[in-house]
Amino acid sequence: MQHNSKKIIINTSDKVHVLNAGDIIYIKAKASYSVFVLTNKEEVLSSQPLALYSKSLQSAGFYRVHKSFLVNLNHIAEIIRSGDVVLTGGVEIPIAKGNIKPVIEALIKLQ
Repeated sequence: MQHNSKKIIINTSDKVHVLNAGDIIYIKAKASYSVFVLTNKEEVLSSQPLALYSKSLQSAGFYRVHKSFLVNLNHIAEIIRSGDVVLTGGVEIPIAKGNIKPVIEALIKLQ
């Protein structure tokens, strides 16, 4: 799979984070905020909504699997057909039933 070296700039209340897209496992919506969950277990809270990142990160290999979750396709380990995606580190997040086939197709394109 591709290694993703795109830089993502995240403004938080106390600093500006410069993240490598490949270090982001997933992003979850938290009210009108977004929480970036990183490979080093760090979480970065952004004041921007998930919808903003959904559009801007699509070209970097991210896919909105559920209304509240945007995942880095490079960190998907398994897709459970009953409705979950297993990510790096064993994290399970829900996937909308209608997104299972499109996510598999997106993964195939990454190869």
